[in-house]
Amino acid sequence: MGMTLPKVNIHETKDAYFVDMAVPGLKKSDFHIDLDNQVLSISAEIEENNDERQEDNHIRREFGYAAFKRSFSLPKTINEDKIKAEYTDGVLSIHLPKKEEAIQKPARSIKIS
Repeated sequence: MGMTLPKVNIHETKDAYFVDMAVPGLKKSDFHIDLDNQVLSISAEIEENNDERQEDNHIRREFGYAAFKRSFSLPKTINEDKIKAEYTDGVLSIHLPKKEEAIQKPARSIKIS
């Protein structure tokens, strides 16, 4: 029993990383997101209510308990105090902003004096 690992997309912009995880059918309260020693862990435990009544005529019942845990090592350039997460339309999105010194500056021209 259980759940396969949810699929994850990770992309980078000049000032942040974004982790998007496809986990439809869950609630925000099902997730646990932890950060420890630059390791981001995302987990969920879901226990279906299995109160079977005598009048239920299930031939097969596979709904039940499911859990997953995914962990990602984060670079030292992440501003850990500003990490944000949101869950919308079955996608858990985590915004991992970069520290100011890690943000790539645009190219500039230097005048010769």
